[in-house]
Amino acid sequence: MTRLDSTIDMFREFDELVGTIRRNVLTLDTLAMMLWLEPHPRSSAGEITRALSFSPSKTTRCIRQLIDLELIEEQLQPDDLRKSLFSLSNRGENAAFEISRKLGAPSKARILENYLTFRECHAQACRLIGRQVSDLQFRILLVLHAAQTPLCVNDVVRAVSSPQSSTSTALKTLSGCRLVNLTVGKNDARMVHAVLSKRGRQILDVVAVPFDLTSDLR
Repeated sequence: MTRLDSTIDMFREFDELVGTIRRNVLTLDTLAMMLWLEPHPRSSAGEITRALSFSPSKTTRCIRQLIDLELIEEQLQPDDLRKSLFSLSNRGENAAFEISRKLGAPSKARILENYLTFRECHAQACRLIGRQVSDLQFRILLVLHAAQTPLCVNDVVRAVSSPQSSTSTALKTLSGCRLVNLTVGKNDARMVHAVLSKRGRQILDVVAVPFDLTSDLR
């Protein structure tokens, strides 16, 4: 299996995870938080933020959504009533069990591990780039790094499982940040190819190492 195949499979599994429960209600981020809390009950917001490589604001948004859906519950710390601890509710435990039943416990664990790696590498990429890049933009960067050769936009769309309009906008943004080079086909001006720029490759050579190791082991 090539590195590109492994990268595409990882994204497919992320999307499959979202499809197992409450489609269009829970995001990949909230699902990952719920699954991480399953073996880590009574965790603080700070612990969740560090484990998932979230920003504090993203952690707060996901916690509020999961509480509103009654999938996690909030408890005050006995020694400091200003701080809260979070655990799965009975409904959340049932939802986590249902995901294990549909995907299998080993697959669920592997997907969560890959997601945590994705989040950590995404955060590192943002630091090296010096600005925030979206999840879709980072998916595109990983795909182009794994491909190692120029890809036409349609191939990138299929690889990241995103609408063509969103993918094209993300590619233009990455090009503006000098992370991706876009070239027009010689025989067909409608055929646009994307490849990492020198700067983009230098950054991805650093942050994509865990994904390269994973694909080599498959």
